Amino acid sequence: MMLKIFNEGFTKAKQLIEEGLIAAKAILQNLSGAERVTQILQQSEEQYNILYAAAQRQTQELALLDQIRTSLAQELELPAIFRMVVESIAHTFGYNQVCLYLLQDKMLELQYQIGYSHIITHIPITQGITGRVARTGEAVLLEDVRTDPDFLTYPENLGAVEDIVSEIYVPIFDQNQVIGVLNIGSIHEVKLSMADLRLMTALSENISLTVGRARLYAQARESEERYRRLTEVAIEGVAIIENGKIRDATQALANMFGYELPELIGKAASTLIAPNSVEQVIKSIFVGDEELYESKGLKKDGAVFPVEVCGKLIHYRGRLARVSAFRDLTERKRKEAELSQSEARLRALLSAIPDAMFRISHNGTFIDYKPARHAGITAPLGEVTGKTLAELLPPKIAQHYFYYLEQALQTGENQLFEYQTLLDGNQCDLEVRLVVSGEGEVLAIVRDITERKEVERLKNEFISTVSHELRTPLTSIRGSLGLIIGGIAGEIPPQTRTMVDIAYKNSERLVRLINDILDIEKIESGKMVFNLKPLPLLELLELSLEANRGYATQYGVQLSLDLNQTIPTDLYVEADSDRLIQVLTNLLSNAIKFSPTGDKVVLSVTVNSSNQRSPEKVRIAVTDYGSGIPEEFRSRIFQKFAQADSSDSRLKGGTGLGLSISKAIVEKHGGQLGFEPTPGGRGTTFYFNLPLWYEQVVEPKKEDTDDQGQELPTILICDDNPDIATLLSMFLKESGFKSDIAHSADEAKQLLLKGNYAALTLDLMLAGQDGVSLIRELRLNEATRHLPIVVVSASAEAERQQLNGNALAVIDWIDKPIDQVRLSAAVKRAVKVPIQTATADSGEVSARPHILHVEDDPDMRQVVQLVLYPLAEVSSVASLAEARQQLALQDFDLVLLDLELADGSGLDLLPELGGGDTFPYHYPHPQRSIPVVIFSAQEGNPAVAAQQVAAALVKTRTSNQELTDTITALIKNSAKK
Repeated sequence: MMLKIFNEGFTKAKQLIEEGLIAAKAILQNLSGAERVTQILQQSEEQYNILYAAAQRQTQELALLDQIRTSLAQELELPAIFRMVVESIAHTFGYNQVCLYLLQDKMLELQYQIGYSHIITHIPITQGITGRVARTGEAVLLEDVRTDPDFLTYPENLGAVEDIVSEIYVPIFDQNQVIGVLNIGSIHEVKLSMADLRLMTALSENISLTVGRARLYAQARESEERYRRLTEVAIEGVAIIENGKIRDATQALANMFGYELPELIGKAASTLIAPNSVEQVIKSIFVGDEELYESKGLKKDGAVFPVEVCGKLIHYRGRLARVSAFRDLTERKRKEAELSQSEARLRALLSAIPDAMFRISHNGTFIDYKPARHAGITAPLGEVTGKTLAELLPPKIAQHYFYYLEQALQTGENQLFEYQTLLDGNQCDLEVRLVVSGEGEVLAIVRDITERKEVERLKNEFISTVSHELRTPLTSIRGSLGLIIGGIAGEIPPQTRTMVDIAYKNSERLVRLINDILDIEKIESGKMVFNLKPLPLLELLELSLEANRGYATQYGVQLSLDLNQTIPTDLYVEADSDRLIQVLTNLLSNAIKFSPTGDKVVLSVTVNSSNQRSPEKVRIAVTDYGSGIPEEFRSRIFQKFAQADSSDSRLKGGTGLGLSISKAIVEKHGGQLGFEPTPGGRGTTFYFNLPLWYEQVVEPKKEDTDDQGQELPTILICDDNPDIATLLSMFLKESGFKSDIAHSADEAKQLLLKGNYAALTLDLMLAGQDGVSLIRELRLNEATRHLPIVVVSASAEAERQQLNGNALAVIDWIDKPIDQVRLSAAVKRAVKVPIQTATADSGEVSARPHILHVEDDPDMRQVVQLVLYPLAEVSSVASLAEARQQLALQDFDLVLLDLELADGSGLDLLPELGGGDTFPYHYPHPQRSIPVVIFSAQEGNPAVAAQQVAAALVKTRTSNQELTDTITALIKNSAKK
């Protein structure tokens, strides 16, 4: 472009000179034409001036183009390029305004400008003259810009150009693509011409080349920067090696070998390899592209360390070279050594564990295992891995594994189960613990617990022996001594009475010891049974005080109940009455024993609540004013056999088990047992908190009460046939009962949790769960264990015979179609409503009720006869056979039953005492149920709890008075019926 401009200027000058020569020649030929000469000279002067001006402009253009070309060749930063171009154009030719736009995503963005007081920084390519040039790629020269339609449609220009008249717009290209627009403007005095347009077009070509080069430079620099950052954080060191020397390297490589980066350049690559590993590296290099291998590196300080090396041949600056990567393996080798040592220790530990251990996947496939002598799997390792539980274990045992495997994977919780199997012809007990060990797999630890089970069996036998063989004679001894002290044998000499008192006190002490030992065993084995029910709190506390007043009198101590705030009289706690009284008795007796004579022990009650109208917890405390608890003993006061001073314990009596047992009982009730020094530093306060129980009181509707205003009992009907359920509801309504209906076992269980039902009528053929399994489930639940059930089903009699009659404690089994009379009688019997029959008498009992006592210990029979003599006539038998004979011969008002008899368990007699069709003999009153009181050394037996018995008393826990009170209450209740 510059050459083209120069040629045009030279041609114009030549033309002017030739015209001048022609004119001079004409003058010489005609000297007389002076006027003509003058005219030609004037024209020549004008042409000369034009030529001079054109030459001067050409010189300026050439200088500008050369300056810009030279400057652009040395500049690679785009902002500097744009600034230099705009300023050079404006200063060289005196243009009023110059600006340069660059195209970015269909938007022209201003890069640099000069001369404008107002300028548009962003122009869409769809608008204005600048946008048109960017779209078309064609330069534009406008002598009067205001006449262009695109100018007029872009009103922002009006305020930007001010007094500018002519403008030039030149596109800037890069690889035939418009990348920007160069724009110059001029005022009225100086108009832009085609010469300006040609100059700007020439400049745009140089600008295009420079922008392209600058962009390539920016990309290269960015790429280099990314590479530099990557190599700075890379853990591998990289070197380019040519002819055995390092030509380039990363900082990571220099750091790895302990060099400064410049030190490595030009150094022989072999200096990075330990001498004894050079040969290995050379062999790998000769292969060409090196596979990954381990070698030994050599640091600058001479230290040798393990490295991992790989290499590849590349073309580097036109020559063949090798790029090699090094990784420091020091840390990995250290961790591998630690892991190897850890695995060795783990293998040694596992080999010392006698248990079998194996991993199994979610589908029961063995991943690996460590066998044990009694693991239930005797195949070699290779024959186990890859096999399934079903292939290696008996089906029933494999099913257990699958069930608990699924539970472990679903819940993420450890699973524990036991099973028995035959190993080498011997019965073996195994315990399996499943622990989730990975995604979709568990670790199974199988332990042989045969010996432990045998020890448990022997312990249970011992406990049973202690329970029966010690409790029974001790009860006889204590009962006999109590009768003697009570005066049954008449007046006894003072010296003899002293000896009897000593014997009675020591029998009481021995009874407490045995009870505590048995309680501890039950707590540790989880077999302590709790019969939780709502109890009036204040009555319970007063009963405890009354029960311990006699003991307090022996020590000269007073007992008092302190209600230090207004306590509602209707506070209830859900508790086991016997166990809670046991806790209170223990705390009161301890406080009494360690109180000075003449002092007092205070039982207090406080309610704790954020809402005084609805207290949430109650705090029961026992305070004494004795010597207090030594500081060094407080941390172990609730431990078993813990006693502050053994000599003092022998003086006061006690086993050191009471507080440990009390703590366990309170925690089972959802409370906490603790202690604190009494304010003032004298004495101790033991306290425990219990949650309060509230009954949701619903005002009975008028139709829900009888003639006397008493609320009618509610019966739950469980039958999946809506018509039958409605019919049963109508029958019960006619018999004086309310009813709710459940159409499935699940619905029945939900209603039983929410409501208080007097009885349940049940169909055996239910969808989802059969009625028999539902009965068994209800009998295992403490809340529904004693719920009276009447079976009403099409297969009632068949099921009854198959299940051996009343084994499930069912009131009656009624076949469909329903006998309304029998249904009414069964439900009334279930809720203890008197049954009116033609042979019924007045309901009054005789002056001396008749009790059948079934007990195989003769001393116990004699003591009970003496204890109950003022209350009732007692017939005693020693076996089940004798009991059945007596029941067949005469009527009894109550049966007092031991469970451990010579010819079987007393439980066997229970189904025969329920009345109705369950009687195998012709008893005098078969339609009447006989109340049963269990009086045995056993306690908390689930089988007993599942039966309908009136009361269950434990021999060593029951005094003569408690036995008498229980029998009296039952006989009075029976008389009302």
